[in-house]
Amino acid sequence: ACYMLVGVIGFHFCVEKWNLRDALYFSICTFTTVGYGDIYPKSDAGKLFNCFFAVMGIVIIGISLGYIGQHFVQVQLNALTKEEDEDSDVESVEKKKPSGLVGFFHAIFPTLITVVLGSVIIGSIEGWSWIDSLYWCIITTSTVGYGDISPTGPARWVAIFFIPIGVAVVSAA
Repeated sequence: ACYMLVGVIGFHFCVEKWNLRDALYFSICTFTTVGYGDIYPKSDAGKLFNCFFAVMGIVIIGISLGYIGQHFVQVQLNALTKEEDEDSDVESVEKKKPSGLVGFFHAIFPTLITVVLGSVIIGSIEGWSWIDSLYWCIITTSTVGYGDISPTGPARWVAIFFIPIGVAVVSAA
């Protein structure tokens, strides 16, 4: 939240004088590394500020992903330890883990829901075809962000919330 506040203050009040929505939208796109290119700093001060802002965002994401990864590993270790305490038979622990196709669907289901919902919501607001909506959503959540299709107007408010959630869900999968 503090990082986003720095971006909004910097781009809205200081270097580019963008409206609040565009300053927040650009900050979210930069932080999540989506980087559409539909808006970008034009002044030298804005470019220098963005260099600092982008590097700090990458550092924050790296540290956060490290903590998240450690948390998931710890949860797995705790679950395995608990299972082994209840029943020391290692084979029974292996049988309780989802595997194969079931394990795949457990991992991919949140991504499918996120992509479908994001496509429908943003596509409806923008009036895009279902192909353009799906394309935008997948390119966004994968952080590729070509910039050929991006939300405008009110859809940017939705994108401000969807982009970080979508990137996180796809990254977790």
